[in-house]
Amino acid sequence: MKTQIVPLTRPTKWGSRDITEIELREPNSRDFFELGEPTLITQTENGTSVLVHNNDAIQKYIRRCMINPSGNLDFLDELPLGDALRLKGAVLDFFGTAHASGLSEQPKPSSEVSNGSPEEISSTPA
Repeated sequence: MKTQIVPLTRPTKWGSRDITEIELREPNSRDFFELGEPTLITQTENGTSVLVHNNDAIQKYIRRCMINPSGNLDFLDELPLGDALRLKGAVLDFFGTAHASGLSEQPKPSSEVSNGSPEEISSTPA
């Protein structure tokens, strides 16, 4: 499991502990299909494509993928803006890396005609 450690700009109190960093795990397929893309591409009135961050989904990824510290996550709401942006960047980095590797390893189309039932696509000839 890939993780990223995000150092905080200043220690944050959490109970009796001082939190100095947050560790996030890479989102998995369940996370992705439940929370969706953290970014969207939309077009302006003049047709220019614009990347829009889905902050609601990004916040949910941070909360779901945080592995250290664990437990009550209320302290996240009190983090300074710089730390929030670092955590957002870590989530976006996971997706950027996954998109880059996913685009270079596209599945090969099946040469067989589908009968509509789900089948495992195999790249080995029959």
